[in-house]
Amino acid sequence: MDANQFIRQCNTKTLDDLAPYQGQWVAWSEDGQQILANAANLEELYQQIDRKGLTGYVIDCIPLADEDFLGGAVL
Repeated sequence: MDANQFIRQCNTKTLDDLAPYQGQWVAWSEDGQQILANAANLEELYQQIDRKGLTGYVIDCIPLADEDFLGGAVL
């Protein structure tokens, strides 16, 4: 996985692109081009990942529009 490519691709997503995932945990493709799974909590997300048989992904949280998300802490 190329972390720089992942970050560049994620940064191309607009707020409108991410709106359906606000307040949810997501599994991104390793290249950052698409969200492979999403859920309200990590347990549900990992269940989806297992059901889909995903092996290459990056876990992230999409904060609500009025929240700041810094290094694992929601402010």
